[in-house]
Amino acid sequence: MASVSAGMAAFIPAIAITAIFLLPYHGSHAQLLPQSKHIDSIRRLPADTLILKKGGTFSSLLPHFDQADSVLREKSKALIKQPNPLSRLKADSLHKISKAPLLSFKGGYVNYNFAYRSNIDTPYAEKDITQHILTGSLNFVVANYIPLRVNYWLRRSNSNLFHDITDVQLAFDPTGLKNTLVGNARRQWMNAAPGLNDSLLEKLYGLKAEALKGTLTWLQAPLTAQKLREYRELVQIPSLGYDPGLPDSTNRKRADSLQQQARQFIDAYNKTKGRYDSLKTVTDSLRDAVKKMRGRLQQYRQLAGAQPGDWLSYKKWTSELQQYQPSPPAVPDKYKWLMGIRSFSIGRTPVNTSELTAKNVSLTGIHIEYNTWYYISLTAGIVDYRFRDFVVNRFGSTPQYLYMARLGLGRLEKNYFIVSVSRGRKQLYASSGNGARSSITITGLAVETKWQVHRTTWFMAEAAQSLSPDYRQSPPENNGKFSFSDNLNKALSLQWHTYLPKTHSILEGMYKYTGANYQSFSSFQTNAAMKSWYVKWEQSFFNRQLRLTGALRSNEFTNPYIQQNYKSNSVFKSINAVFKRRRWPVVTIGYVPMSQLTVIDQQVVENRFQTITASLNHFYRLGTRQTSTTIVYNKFYNNSSDTGFIYFNALNLFYAQNFLFNHFSAGIAASRSASRQYQLNVMEGNVYINFKRFSPGVGVKVNSLNGQDTKAGAYVNANMRVSRKDIIYVSYEHGFLPGTGRKLVRNDMGSIQYSRSF
Repeated sequence: MASVSAGMAAFIPAIAITAIFLLPYHGSHAQLLPQSKHIDSIRRLPADTLILKKGGTFSSLLPHFDQADSVLREKSKALIKQPNPLSRLKADSLHKISKAPLLSFKGGYVNYNFAYRSNIDTPYAEKDITQHILTGSLNFVVANYIPLRVNYWLRRSNSNLFHDITDVQLAFDPTGLKNTLVGNARRQWMNAAPGLNDSLLEKLYGLKAEALKGTLTWLQAPLTAQKLREYRELVQIPSLGYDPGLPDSTNRKRADSLQQQARQFIDAYNKTKGRYDSLKTVTDSLRDAVKKMRGRLQQYRQLAGAQPGDWLSYKKWTSELQQYQPSPPAVPDKYKWLMGIRSFSIGRTPVNTSELTAKNVSLTGIHIEYNTWYYISLTAGIVDYRFRDFVVNRFGSTPQYLYMARLGLGRLEKNYFIVSVSRGRKQLYASSGNGARSSITITGLAVETKWQVHRTTWFMAEAAQSLSPDYRQSPPENNGKFSFSDNLNKALSLQWHTYLPKTHSILEGMYKYTGANYQSFSSFQTNAAMKSWYVKWEQSFFNRQLRLTGALRSNEFTNPYIQQNYKSNSVFKSINAVFKRRRWPVVTIGYVPMSQLTVIDQQVVENRFQTITASLNHFYRLGTRQTSTTIVYNKFYNNSSDTGFIYFNALNLFYAQNFLFNHFSAGIAASRSASRQYQLNVMEGNVYINFKRFSPGVGVKVNSLNGQDTKAGAYVNANMRVSRKDIIYVSYEHGFLPGTGRKLVRNDMGSIQYSRSF
C-alpha cells in the first residue's frame, strides 16, 4: 500500500502540470496565480516529477501536421478517382439527343373574334358589317432541338371592302432554338461549376487555419505568457527555486531540475513560435489560393449565366468558358449552325430587306435569312397585295411575284457589305384601256453597306439600279440591259445614327433619292422622281426626367413624264416633350406643323396642316384608395379645302377619373369635340366588378350634338375565365355618331372573343 501511495503521489503532480499546459486548448478560463505563489507551488513539487522526458507534455502540445497531411493525401486520392461531372453531363446530353422523338408538340393557342358594326364612320359607307377572325399558333420541336411554329390567320366578312383572307405560315423559331441551345449548355456549364472548386485545397486550408488558430491561442494565452516570464527569471536566477527549509544539496539538485524544465519550456515555446511563423506563411498562401479559386469560380458562374445572341457570340461565349473548363458541352455542330438563321418561313411572310429593294411586302412563298460572318438571304413567292383592303380592288388586281437573292459579308449588327439581285412583276396604279390593272416586270441590282464607326454610331449607305420599261418612249420600251449613264433608273439611300452617352443625346438622319424610272418593291410612286430627307434630335435633361425630341422631314416629288411642270414638296416638322418624375404626373406635349407646296406650270398651291397635342397622366393615392387622372387636349389647324371631313380646324378635350377598390373600380369621363360646323359633348360613367372568374362592366354615355340633339347610349362587357386556359370576352355598345343633317346617328358595335391556350 505504501508503494502504491508513493506512486500515486508522484503521478498526480505530473498530471497537474500537463493539465495546466493543455488548458488553453480546451478553452479553459483558468485564473493566473500571483508570481510568488506560482514559484512556491513549483518549489513544493517533488524533484523527480520535474524531469520531462522526450515525447512528454511539451511535444504533445504541438499540432500533428504530418498526420493531417497524410489524411489529406489519402482523401485527395479518392477525389482524383471521381469522374468529371461535365463528362457525365456530356454523355447524358448525347443520350437525350439520340433518344429524342422526331416530332413533338409543345402547345399553342387559338383565338376567335366576331365583330359587328351597324355603321362605318369612314368615306366608305357600309352598314351591318360582320367580321370573323380566327388566329392561332401551334408549336412543334423536331429532334428535341429545332423549334417550328405554325401560324394561321383567317378572316371572313360580308363587306365589299375587305378581302377574305386565309394565311398559313410555317416558320422556324430562331429565338426558341437559341434559348434551347443556350439553356442546355448553361445547365451543363453550371453543373460543372463544382468541378472548379478544389475541395482538397479547401480542406487543406481549413486544417492549416485551424492548426494556426490553435497554435496562436496557446502562444497568446495569459498562462503561457506568465509561465514563460517565470521560467526565464528562473533560468537567470537559479536561487528562485531554493526552498529555505531544505538542505543546500537538495536545493541545488532541485534548482538544476527546475532550470532543465524551464529551458525545455522555453525551447518548446521558441519552436512553437517558429512553427507558427512557418504555418502562417503557408496558411496565407493557401488563403490567397482559395480566394483566387473562389473568385475564378464566381467569374465562371457569371460568364455561364450570359445570354449569347447569335452563333458568333455563342462561339465566343463557349471559348471563354473553356478557359475555365476545357471540356465543352455536348451540342452537335449541326444544331449550333442553326443559330445563324435569323428567319425562315414558308407561306405568308412579311419581307423587309432594305430601303431600296423590298420593304413592307406581304409574300406568299419562302423566305430565309442567315447571318454569321457571312450573310445570305433568299426570297421567292407571290405578292398577293402590297396594301391591304382599301387601296387594291379585289377584282382589279393582277398577278405579282418577287424573287430575290442577297449575299454579303459581315454581321447585320456591326459592319457588313451586301449585294442584292431581284426580279419580279409589280402592279401599277394606272389602269389599262380595258379597265384591268397594268403591271411591269422589274429587275433590280442593289449594293448596301454599314459601317459601325463607334459602339454608339453607325452609317449606312445603299445604291440601286432597276431595269424596267422606259415610259419616255411610246410605247414603253425595255432595252434589256442596265445603263449606268442614265440616272432616271437609279436610287440612293443614306442613313446615320449616333448616341452621345455624356449628354444623353440621340442624332439621326436620312437622305433618299429615286429616279423617275426607278422601280422596286419598296417604292410606292409611279413615274415620279423623289427626294426625301429627315433629321431627328432627341435630348434628355434633369437626369432623364425631361426628354425633348425634334424632327424635320421633307418629301419632294417631280414627274417629268407629263407635259405640265409638276412638282410637289411636303415638309413635316415635329417637336415633342415628355416629363417623367416619380410620384409626379407624366406630361406630354407635341406640336406637328406640316406644309405642302404643289407647282403645276406657273400655278402654286399651298396646303397647311398643324396639330397640337398635350396629355397628362397621373396615378396616385387619394386617401386609402388608388386613383388615376387622364387629361388629353388636341387641336387641329387646317381649312375645309385640306380635307373631305367636317372635322377640320377642330378642338378635342378629354378627361377621365378612375377609382380603384378591392373588388371593383369606377370611373367618370367627359369629352368635347368642337369645330365651326359641330359641337359634340359626351359624358360617361362606368363600373367594373372584379370576381375570381367573372369580371362584368357596365357604362352609360350621354351624347349631345350642337346642343340640339341629345341621346343616351350604354355599353356592357364581361371577361369570363372558363378554365385556366379558356377565356371569353364579350362586349356590346349602343352608341351614336354625328351624321348628316347635324343629327346623331345610331351606331351599334359588338364583339365576342374566345381564347384558349394548350
